[in-house]
Amino acid sequence: MTKENLTKKDLLKMIESFEHYPAVTQADDKAFILAYLDDEACSISEEEIKNYISNFEITTDNIQKYYQFMSDEDLEKHGNILSDVFQNRLNYLFKNLKFKDDEYHIFLCKYTLQKLSLDRWIKSSLVFEVKDTLKPIDEYLEEIKKSDTYKDYKKSIFLKNGKTKAASNVLQLLDKDYDYKIALQDTLRLFDVTKEDLELELDIYI
Repeated sequence: MTKENLTKKDLLKMIESFEHYPAVTQADDKAFILAYLDDEACSISEEEIKNYISNFEITTDNIQKYYQFMSDEDLEKHGNILSDVFQNRLNYLFKNLKFKDDEYHIFLCKYTLQKLSLDRWIKSSLVFEVKDTLKPIDEYLEEIKKSDTYKDYKKSIFLKNGKTKAASNVLQLLDKDYDYKIALQDTLRLFDVTKEDLELELDIYI
């Protein structure tokens, strides 16, 4: 990583560790702080900055901010933390994609763990072919749901299990010349189904 990769908060923390009276404050933006570090007036040497960054503490709380900037060496150094974070995220996704406890083997078939070292730490992960970049988990969940791979998987489940009552209701209303939007709204009030899943299933039949 480089100083440019650090967050504003961590840049200020670094400067405070070298300067008793820091020349920059929370009121300054990140660009100004970086410019100060490159300025001749800055008392912190490039060597000191490099040493600080090489010893920068990566934790489960901040690894999401720095994962994309980490080298292979950094990733291996923090492999245990990374594995814990990925595993927690995978458990969250398993739950929120509404897989049942006995369907974990299906979920496993849909993601890939890449480049496992001898002690099997998780370096990167794909769920339904969408790479996990450690963005906020709910953003990642929505990205998965919008992926063609996940939609194809859901459609295969609908086809396997047969037409749901909710989808049948919409189709019956459409046969009666209901407007699609109204048919959808009426059905969502009657059945315990998400709009997302219902529209995905209807895409098979309409």
